[in-house]
Amino acid sequence: CTLCDKAYPSDCPDHGPVTFVPDTPIESRARLSLPKQLVLRQSLMGAEVGVWTRETIPVRTCFGPLIGQQSHSLEVADWTDKAASHIWKIYHSGVLEFCIITTDETECNWMMFVRKARNREEQNLVAYPHDGKIYFCTSRDIPPEHELFFYYSRDYARQLGVPEHPDVHICHCGKECASYADFKAHLSSHIHSHLPSQGHSSSHGPGHGKERKWKCSMCPQAFISPSKLHVHFMGHMGMKPHKCDFCSKAFSDPSNLRTHLKIHT
Repeated sequence: CTLCDKAYPSDCPDHGPVTFVPDTPIESRARLSLPKQLVLRQSLMGAEVGVWTRETIPVRTCFGPLIGQQSHSLEVADWTDKAASHIWKIYHSGVLEFCIITTDETECNWMMFVRKARNREEQNLVAYPHDGKIYFCTSRDIPPEHELFFYYSRDYARQLGVPEHPDVHICHCGKECASYADFKAHLSSHIHSHLPSQGHSSSHGPGHGKERKWKCSMCPQAFISPSKLHVHFMGHMGMKPHKCDFCSKAFSDPSNLRTHLKIHT
């Protein structure tokens, strides 16, 4: 106690407890780094925080680079939520080099709060990699009181193995589908149109006991089940939903991905 000039194991018996003045709370790096033209508010997506404009942001205005925790691809491969938008993959010569993780406000800048666009009308930012870093560039003038929404550049989307537009999935036949569900349904219509009739049969390959009656109309191959034909036909249509987490390769058949993964172990 400074009044008694004595030390006590707890509060002073004569003068009681001292008064503590706490530090002023410091905002996270992510919040402090926000440019003055922007403000954080609840996102249109729901309860999450989003980034909104205070003033007009002209077209071809670039923000960045995105700052986060760098992680080796092998570490990210163990994540169960590795498809989440807070994991940014960086490729070099077509090979996954590292990832930027944007989950910790103390380690990231404000760009972690920008949400991914759900459709082309919503998108006003293009996310693209340059020299191992991620930048956002406005794709049009953004008026005040509008939320920022990004989607990937065409080349970056191809590297990631995702559609080139947030709401359009283009079939090999040229048809545009507004959602992935519509795209899968349309793809199934292609497959069903090529399925054989119940009475059709084709010779099975050597060494196989099951009849391969499900024949592909685009090549000589035949399969023992419609599901296997479905996977095969996805290859003809350019669909490769099974992506390697260690490099940029993708496959239409999950068994081919499993075989490919052995080269990384």
